[in-house]
Amino acid sequence: MRRLIVPAFESEAEEIRWWESHLDAVEENLAEGIQNGVARRGATARILSDARKRLAGVFRHVTIRILEEDLELAREQAMENGISHQSYIASVLHEALLKRRRR
Repeated sequence: MRRLIVPAFESEAEEIRWWESHLDAVEENLAEGIQNGVARRGATARILSDARKRLAGVFRHVTIRILEEDLELAREQAMENGISHQSYIASVLHEALLKRRRR
């Protein structure tokens, strides 16, 4: 099994590109895990559920007003990156805030 070391990512788009470029290793690890009995049905859902619980204290839900054309542009760009528009807007906002902090 090829051990993957997942780096910290600057953006969700960067993370998507990384996972896409490592699909072969992920598939190999999954196939080997299934053969060895390490990967079990429901394990992924349990891991995701645990991760969401840990992140619940980190993320906050907010409501904002946004121009319809900005929302549509965000939806288009999110689709190009293969992510939800909510995640895309959050990542764009995060990147912009970090950029402004550096100034």
